[in-house]
Amino acid sequence: MIPLTRSLIASPSALLASSDAKQLADLWKITVGAGAVIGAVAGLQHDGLQAVYSAVKMPGMLLIPPLLVLPALLGLASALDLQLPARRAAPAAIAASARTAVFGAALAPVYWLLTVASGGSYFVGIFGLAGMMALAGLFGWAVLAAAPTAVAPRPVRSFGFAVGAGGLFLLAAAQAGWHLRPFVLRPDLPSSFLAPPEGDVYSDLKSKWDAP
Repeated sequence: MIPLTRSLIASPSALLASSDAKQLADLWKITVGAGAVIGAVAGLQHDGLQAVYSAVKMPGMLLIPPLLVLPALLGLASALDLQLPARRAAPAAIAASARTAVFGAALAPVYWLLTVASGGSYFVGIFGLAGMMALAGLFGWAVLAAAPTAVAPRPVRSFGFAVGAGGLFLLAAAQAGWHLRPFVLRPDLPSSFLAPPEGDVYSDLKSKWDAP
């Protein structure tokens, strides 16, 4: 598992050549472990119980997107006339989530210090977590960008795929996280595993931004 994590950090493109079931399973395990760390740190700004709840849910936010967007990635590559067989797309999608989780876990201590320095501010907790996951997601996005191949160089189409794939993952992860909320809670509220499914992630974040 440690060698795989090192490859995921240093040379993730090397993982795309193999669709070995054990490697894919190990990537899932890395995603779950690192995601649990992120969730626990996010929930700790409230209390220990919320840390447990968030640790259980955060891996789901990272595991769901590859399952949702894999068919769309194949379709996008085909539309742009890029070569992306399923045996390469699957490890790319899973590795993207795993790499996001690993870098998110690495950034988690910085996020925790930020929330402590802010006095446990709910506003800082919410948008600090969103910013941290967006930054970690850039490292996962790099894996997706390198996934398709072409017989001849096609930089414009490759760039289009990278942007489209990143957008798909962002939408899927954001909406999955919103359905699994709360990860961060206002100090005056009791610990909660799930919130009622109403609205959408973007209107919810906007309302929190307008009224911190």
